Amino acid sequence: MKKIYDVTFVYAGSRSEKLKTIDTSASDFFYGFLELKKNGIDTTFIEIPDKKTGIFDKLIIRTLRLPIYFLKTINVKNFRILFNSKNIVFINESAYLSHLLIVALIKLFKKCTILFFPMGLGDRYLKSGFISKKIIKSSIKLSDRVIFIGKGELNLFSNLIKNFSQKYEYLPFSVDTKFWKSIDKKIHNIRNILFIGNDVNRDFKFMNLFASLNKQYNFYFVTSNDLLLNVELDNVKKIKGDWRKQVISDKDILNFYLDSDLVVLPIKETTQPSGQSVALQAMSAGTPVMITKTEGFWDPNLFIDLKNIFFVYENTLESWQKKINELNENPELIYEVAKNGKDLIIENHNITNFSEKLLEKFNL
Repeated sequence: MKKIYDVTFVYAGSRSEKLKTIDTSASDFFYGFLELKKNGIDTTFIEIPDKKTGIFDKLIIRTLRLPIYFLKTINVKNFRILFNSKNIVFINESAYLSHLLIVALIKLFKKCTILFFPMGLGDRYLKSGFISKKIIKSSIKLSDRVIFIGKGELNLFSNLIKNFSQKYEYLPFSVDTKFWKSIDKKIHNIRNILFIGNDVNRDFKFMNLFASLNKQYNFYFVTSNDLLLNVELDNVKKIKGDWRKQVISDKDILNFYLDSDLVVLPIKETTQPSGQSVALQAMSAGTPVMITKTEGFWDPNLFIDLKNIFFVYENTLESWQKKINELNENPELIYEVAKNGKDLIIENHNITNFSEKLLEKFNL
């Protein structure tokens, strides 16, 4: 008798290894999979394996400028799992576009609800040629729901591809607040500043410059970016970190949050919700966040400058210096923003609520 799954999650990689240490890790990047499983939903997951990309896939990626790993996904076992699933959740465009032909085949023969979480697809669409745009539109057409974790990208898609706007929904990324927590952390002045992250929208060049001109602070760079790892400054400690490659553990990251007085996230202009996971984790752990407010910031109505977060509106030394000087002149503000930020994440961005809202979208 064939096995039927209620929900199958499809990831772009790293989850199998992460699952081995889940008892001492956060569940954020499983996007509700673990919470649904605990609540009795018959769930499973598959992922694009972290193995060397073949010549054929490289040719597709170079030609279309889309993250399509066709040969990596050819797997009889995975095909059976997908074909025998009532609902399939694709986490990011790499996972989805790589399985797009399989999804088209599944839709041809059976009823299956497809949920797609695009992450940066709007920026890709703007840079795409005719054929790539057609592929992206086909992915939207085959989806039953297209779920955005940031309002910036939702608004972009609502203007770019209007035909399917009835499928678009907003469900903000959420974190494991039971893991990312602190015990009565109180910050009243800034001494230790943490920068963490690797995505291309981080402004690494600016971060280097900002640290070099603020030697009164201790900076901690947790990244795999070569520019920052090669910095030679007395006030900078460098820690090589890469979540996907398990170079650093969630417990290590939590300790960095707890030992820091401020997390800084200079972000280049983008429609993606860049910096989102780090900001939410840090705030949940009671550490205030200073971040560039880009077009892609995930929820500008819920996050308010000087109330629960610190916004900087452009990556210039003048803007960042002015903001950090304001904090040190008002130590009570630092404490209040950290407290309000933590309360905000616990109430609005916890992974339990995320999984409950996700469950409502399935056909079970």
